[in-house]
Amino acid sequence: KRSGKMEKKAGKGKKTRNKSISLSLLMTGLVVGLVTVACISGVSIFAYFYVNSVEENAITNSDQAVSQTENMVADYITDMSGIMEMVRVNMNEPEEERNDFFQNLIYIRKDVEAITVHSSEGELIAYWSNGNELKDEVDRNLSYILPEGNGLLISAPHVENLFQDHYPWVVTFSEKMQTEGSRDILVSMDIRFSKIAGYVDAVGIGKHGYCFIADKEGNIVYHPQQQLIYAGLKDELIENIRDYRDGTHTVDGVIYTIHSMTDCDWRIIGISYVDELIEAKVTGMIRAVLFVAGMVILATILA
Repeated sequence: KRSGKMEKKAGKGKKTRNKSISLSLLMTGLVVGLVTVACISGVSIFAYFYVNSVEENAITNSDQAVSQTENMVADYITDMSGIMEMVRVNMNEPEEERNDFFQNLIYIRKDVEAITVHSSEGELIAYWSNGNELKDEVDRNLSYILPEGNGLLISAPHVENLFQDHYPWVVTFSEKMQTEGSRDILVSMDIRFSKIAGYVDAVGIGKHGYCFIADKEGNIVYHPQQQLIYAGLKDELIENIRDYRDGTHTVDGVIYTIHSMTDCDWRIIGISYVDELIEAKVTGMIRAVLFVAGMVILATILA
């Protein structure tokens, strides 16, 4: 009888322990589940806002880089436009004073390669340069570009081919003027393009992003990797960019930021990459957050 009673008591103890273990597992599972749901929700909300923040930051950085390039190029063009105004004012001065002014201008401003005067028919009337000798015959004067209106025309970069053994890369400022005898002339000033190119080369967006200049027709005016493009080693999808409005556009993992200049038909275009500016940062941060969430869940289970 005693052994039977002890067996019954032992059975009741097992049932109590089983119920206790089941309740403990249930509470543990419930708490861990709640913590897991809270962690997943928190990570999702954080990731959403973090991705948006990184995207906005990447767009802002790209826009600032393009704006910086635009401002530097615009300031330089304004400076050259001011010099062109001085050329226009001194064009009707007496010959000796005019020659002295233009020669001194070319001597002081090293980026001014030459000043030329053409008739309305394209005949070279006069020129001033830094001691360069004019060619006997020029097949096609690349610095002679006749503006359609009466305003200032800024050409695309080209090689100056007026002088012997001297072929600098220049951009030409041209303007129609009239002499005292009401004769129509075209005054042109060749400017070394190296300074504008230096402005563009100095601007970077991320590790591999860059800026370049194109006109509104979609032609590349200057590209920091121009030699690779001409050699066929790099392809810039300028045909697609031509149709884009000013602003920021993201296409196939590339961020295009476009600003049109007001003084000429040039457009400053910034190129940056999503995987460099956004995905790498987001991936690293998400990994860190998931690791912390996993540690929280593990600590909850142990507790």
